[in-house]
Amino acid sequence: MGKKALLILNPLAGRKRGEKLINKIIRIFTDHGYEVLLKITAFHGQAIDLCQHCVHEADIVVPIGGDGTLNQVIQGMMNANIFKPIGFIPAGSSNVFSGNLGLPKQILRAAVNVVEGSAIPLDIGFLNDRCFSFITSFGAFSNTSYLTPQKQKNKWGQLAYVFQALKDLPSIKPIHAKVITDEYVFEDDFIFGSFTNSLTVAGIVRLDHSRVDLADGKMEILLIKYPKNAVELSRTLTALRKKEYDPRIIRFHSTANATVFTPKGTEWSIDGECAAWSEPMTITIKQKLINFIG
Repeated sequence: MGKKALLILNPLAGRKRGEKLINKIIRIFTDHGYEVLLKITAFHGQAIDLCQHCVHEADIVVPIGGDGTLNQVIQGMMNANIFKPIGFIPAGSSNVFSGNLGLPKQILRAAVNVVEGSAIPLDIGFLNDRCFSFITSFGAFSNTSYLTPQKQKNKWGQLAYVFQALKDLPSIKPIHAKVITDEYVFEDDFIFGSFTNSLTVAGIVRLDHSRVDLADGKMEILLIKYPKNAVELSRTLTALRKKEYDPRIIRFHSTANATVFTPKGTEWSIDGECAAWSEPMTITIKQKLINFIG
C-alpha cells in the first residue's frame, strides 16, 4: 500500500491562499505516491478533533494554514497519543513557526518540501495541559494576535500585529509576576513575559540565535521590566534591538520548566491564541517530541 497523507486545511487562513491552491497541493502529493485524506475545518478549533480522530490513518499529517492551525494539529496528536511526522504548509498571515525552520514561504514550494524533505526532531512546550510549538506569553501584546481582525491579517500580514500593538500602547500596565525555575526566581513588575522555543518572539523581537536551540529540551524566558519613564523605555527598546539583555531591564534565561504566578485574569496567549489563566501557570518543554519535515 502507498503512503497516506492527512491534509488538514484551514480555508480562511491568509487570504484563503491554501484553499485556492488545494487541488495543486493534492496533485503534488499524489505525484509523489501519496494517498491523500483531506479534511477541511469549518470552525475555529476543529483541527484538533480532525487530527485526533484521523491521525491513526496517516503516515504524515500536513496542516495547511497559520500558526494556530499547526498548534491545533499538534494538540490533536497529543490528545490521541499518536505521533506522526508533521509537514507544515504555511498559509497564514504571519507564519512565525515556518520562519524558525526556514520553510518556503510559497505554498506550492512548501508542499514539495514536505514530500521531498526529511524529518527533524523538535521540542514542544506545554502551558498546563495545552501544547505550544513556539510561544506562550503574558502582558503587553500577548493578545495582539487573537485581537487583530482577520481582514487586517489578510491585508497586512505580520504588519497587522504591529498596528494592533501600537493601538495597545496607551493601555499597557505593569503586571506583578513571579517566575520560578530550577535555577532562579524572578519577581518584579513586568510589561511582558514570554516562554519560547523560537528564534523570534511573535516574529517581531529577534533573539540571539547563538543562545537558542529548538531541540535542546529547554525554552527561553524573556521578561521585560516595566519602564517607569521615557528614558527607561528607550533603553528597553535599544536593548531588544541589539539583543543586549541587561538584567536591570530584561531577564533572559533558558530552562526546562517554569512556574508562573500572575494576577487573576491576566491575559495569556499560546501560539497566538487566547489561553485561560490559572494559578499557577506551569510551563514545561518536552525534548524532541515531534518530528517535522523540513
